[in-house]
Amino acid sequence: MKLKKLIFMFLTVSCAAAFSACGNGTEGTSAADTIKDAVNDVSTAAQSNGRDYGETIELAQTDVMESAFFNCTVNSAELVGEIDGYVPNDETYSFLRLNVTIENTFEDTAEIAMFYNDFELTWDGLDGSTVFPETQFAENQLPDEYSIFKNESRTGDIIFVIPTDAQNIKLKYIEFWDDDFEGNEYIMSVTDITK
Repeated sequence: MKLKKLIFMFLTVSCAAAFSACGNGTEGTSAADTIKDAVNDVSTAAQSNGRDYGETIELAQTDVMESAFFNCTVNSAELVGEIDGYVPNDETYSFLRLNVTIENTFEDTAEIAMFYNDFELTWDGLDGSTVFPETQFAENQLPDEYSIFKNESRTGDIIFVIPTDAQNIKLKYIEFWDDDFEGNEYIMSVTDITK
């Protein structure tokens, strides 16, 4: 029944796309591109198996990032020039230390695996590019790889190296499932930074 609905949806979208694309071709999108996009949408919907995808959820620093796998709370954000005797290589840069609590809310497995590069950071001047956190070097920093059991949480620091005068700082996380399916993207504005 589900397959029939997907095929019907695909045919409906394909027909609508073909008819709406008829004309002199000056509208910008060709019928082939429209049909290709429709096929990709149907294919992604079929792969989703009921999982959410394709949304960008924007959050304030005080919000809880509620992903499919975990809830993440930023407890504090601090810009510092030195951590445990380490300093950035460039004197115009500082460490951004985000203290976070990550709670496993995923119902399908007993534990979730986490990695240092699950989160990314961007700011004005990177033109949409992102940087990963530093690998573990500090005492309170989250490990490079760790697990969190169901209904348990872990608190620690995620540390980035950023320009001291960076503006419009955003923490990003994208849901990636074991089968390489990409879910939603979460973007948290980091605005309350202690200096």
